[in-house]
Amino acid sequence: MLQYGEKVRGMSGGELSTELQRIGDPGDSPSTQMQTALLLAQTRAPADLARALGLLQRVSTSSAPDAKPLQPLARTLAARYNEQRRVEDDRDRQVAQLRDAQRRIEQLNDRIEALRAIEREMDSATTARLTPEQQAVVSQVLRGFLAGTETGKALERRFARGKSVKPHAERS
Repeated sequence: MLQYGEKVRGMSGGELSTELQRIGDPGDSPSTQMQTALLLAQTRAPADLARALGLLQRVSTSSAPDAKPLQPLARTLAARYNEQRRVEDDRDRQVAQLRDAQRRIEQLNDRIEALRAIEREMDSATTARLTPEQQAVVSQVLRGFLAGTETGKALERRFARGKSVKPHAERS
């Protein structure tokens, strides 16, 4: 059985399909069930891995005399395939989380760009049109809203004492 497992490990997808067709229905033969399970596990398809686990379970619980020598191997393979299934499920979950995170990053980058566009519009001419009293009100509102943030500090500098700071696009 180990030699057969080694043989199928190197097979391509087409060769696996051909071999599965050659074996056919594993029926109640523990040896054929093991061979089919080894083949199915190599296809890398989740449904085939589930079928392979089912066949290994049948061999593990079989009372047939020819199943007894195969049962330790069937249990070992079942444990390995269950672990493989868990790892693949974790990988799929992480891929989905990564896609979700990338989508959120794109949304946040869009928001940042929109804020930068607003900042570019608020050039020194905008600040110059405000009276000192208006600048003080804007500064007080923004201080309260953005207290402790980098944006709050930047706006504080922009509206402080009626002086304007160059817009973001003109800096550096």
